Amino acid sequence: MQNGLKNIVILLLISSTFLSAENKFVSSSALVGMEMDYREYGRNDEILDSEKSNYVEMSGLDIGLGYLLLKEETYSKINFQFLYLRGESKYKGSYIGSSAGYGSVVSHTVNDLIDVELSYKKAHFMGDSLELNYGIGFGYRYWNRALSTTQSEVYKWFSLRPMIGLTYDISKNLFMKTSFEYQYGINPVTLAVEEEYEFKLGSANISQVAISLNYSVKSKFNIFLEYTAEVQEIEASNTVAGFYEPDSTAKNKYIKIGISSKY
Repeated sequence: MQNGLKNIVILLLISSTFLSAENKFVSSSALVGMEMDYREYGRNDEILDSEKSNYVEMSGLDIGLGYLLLKEETYSKINFQFLYLRGESKYKGSYIGSSAGYGSVVSHTVNDLIDVELSYKKAHFMGDSLELNYGIGFGYRYWNRALSTTQSEVYKWFSLRPMIGLTYDISKNLFMKTSFEYQYGINPVTLAVEEEYEFKLGSANISQVAISLNYSVKSKFNIFLEYTAEVQEIEASNTVAGFYEPDSTAKNKYIKIGISSKY
């Protein structure tokens, strides 16, 4: 997986450099930290286990490449976004079949999280300092949750992603962006890797709100700081060989520090 990730990142960087000869491309790159708060629930809504991490323990990169379709009073944007995070979270739970209950086992989980999105947005200017944008995206989410050397779970699904946002010019060089995105999961599954079981999840949806401050160093070069909060909700799966994937929620927060450029 690490070699594959390196190849994707290299390809994106090469593509960004090659396309910079045009005048309508936008690229972005950011360092990302993620605070995770994940919980699984039993049939009676009791907590079965949880995963928690801070912004340093889960970190990675967010890389984007977009194309602008310019008009006099509006513009559209086609954008590709690639997010990769890796790190450890603190696991708190119990052994399967144990009567000891939640908290009887404490350990660390190694996580790999990938989120890919291709989107189309359209913008409208509402006066001199306010911009409304809205659109639709199609994405893919992959989470490899390695609880130990002998137990790994992989969550993955495609998603349809409607989105809406505002951009407000605070001053000549400073502007603020806010956005809301809803991710409707399509065919979500969980794989128990070692046992080779596949569980079909009832649903896997994410609601996401983001706010960012952007400072223009030059007309085509920005520095930005972004805060994102999301709520992920997964419904229980079918039963396979006497096991099932339970209901779960995740309240995750991201901080991104990066740069964007127009070419």
